[in-house]
Amino acid sequence: GSLDELMALAGLIKSKKESMKSEMSFLQGAIYELLSTIATSDSKYLSKMDSRIQMMESNILDWQSGFESKHGRLTFFIIPGASELEAQLALARAVARRVERNAVSYLSGDFTLLDDSLVLKFLNRLSDWLFAMGLRCYDDERLSLEEAEWAPK
Repeated sequence: GSLDELMALAGLIKSKKESMKSEMSFLQGAIYELLSTIATSDSKYLSKMDSRIQMMESNILDWQSGFESKHGRLTFFIIPGASELEAQLALARAVARRVERNAVSYLSGDFTLLDDSLVLKFLNRLSDWLFAMGLRCYDDERLSLEEAEWAPK
């Protein structure tokens, strides 16, 4: 159910933002690979997972570097909602984190995949990747980072 929810969110984001179409298609392909692996217990569907992880890590570093060169290092929490797209990415990240928590529980039970660590590494990077995409919104959509800052009172 949570992977289906993440798939739908990726479709929603893809339908609303042309510039994120390739990233969301990438995510949807990875989700189908995970769903196929779970449904069949066949790890052949994970053959692209390592290259997907490497691409995500490269994207994260590039996006984070670009963000930090303009805004400095992020030292505070961001409250989602600066734009509809940024909020959708924050929601997708929350769902991805739930998927990761569920996977840890699921894989520690009776069910195992041939490469559990690869699945968990992908899911862990996924939430970072979605967060970094959300940061891109601040520049792409010229949003105010100061308005999104959460500070304890």
